[in-house]
Parts: sequence; C-alpha cells; structure tokens
Amino acid sequence: MLKEVCEQLNIPSQCRRYGLSLWQCPQFLFVVMGIIIIFTSIFSYLLGAHYIANIETVIFIVLSVAVVLFIISYIITRNFERLAEVSKMKSEFINIVSHKMDL
Repeated sequence: MLKEVCEQLNIPSQCRRYGLSLWQCPQFLFVVMGIIIIFTSIFSYLLGAHYIANIETVIFIVLSVAVVLFIISYIITRNFERLAEVSKMKSEFINIVSHKMDL
C-alpha cells in the first residue's frame, strides 16, 4: 500500500507512464490546483478578515471555497487521467495492429 502511494506521488514517473510531458500530466495539474487552492484560501481569509467582522463567517467562507475548489480540481484531474489512459491504450492498439499488418 505504501509503495502504491509513493508511486502515485512520483509525478515524473506517472508522466512517463502515460507518455506525456510534465505540463500535460494529470498529477502535475493536481499539484498546480493545490497551490491555487492554498493561495485562494489565504486571499479569501485576508479579504474576509478585512471586510467581515465575524471570524466564524470568514472561516466558513474560506473552508467552503477551498472544498469547492478541491472537488473541482479532483474531478478535472481524474478526467484528464482517464483521458491519458485512453490515449495510451489507443496508441498501444495502433502499434499492435500496425505490427500485425506488417507480418
């Protein structure tokens, strides 16, 4: 189980597995989205703390925004991962078919 987790965290390895560059890799996209979520949370907190007097409301807004962004980033990343898997399978299929036709 730990090996699987470490393998998922190895972004360059995952990109090679799909045959994609780092910028096209779903795991890299997930990391970028995580950074965006962190900065958005900090910005939301600072903005909310400046304009809203009730700190509980600010916390609720920040957490709500972070959760929504996390869900959206997970959905987008998962769909990109599925797309990369399908593209890899298509390429393998074409290679097999072209190899069989050469024989």
